Amino acid sequence: MNCTWFGSDSNRSDPDTGILPGAIRALFVAILTRALKDIFKPTYGDHEIYKSQALHWITTDDFESVTSFINICNHLDIDGASLRHIVDIEMSRIDRGLPHRIKFTNT
Repeated sequence: MNCTWFGSDSNRSDPDTGILPGAIRALFVAILTRALKDIFKPTYGDHEIYKSQALHWITTDDFESVTSFINICNHLDIDGASLRHIVDIEMSRIDRGLPHRIKFTNT
């Protein structure tokens, strides 16, 4: 399923949902950021559960769900395969006892 977003090149809201494209983009950025933080910068006591769920979400090719990793990456013009590769590399570093190189800013 390829996702096409109404008004993605405009500031008009979707007539069915009333959501502006910028709001959808911000939501998708937040979902992707939360998943990466759950893996590389956990803030919860039961962080292993969130980490495993985030890794599963990133590695699953779900073309049906609007909020799947692959559809969010497509909407944000991010190469999902490259991002998966980066996550794999950094997870491999962690498995070898090395620190990951993923950095988050407060912006």
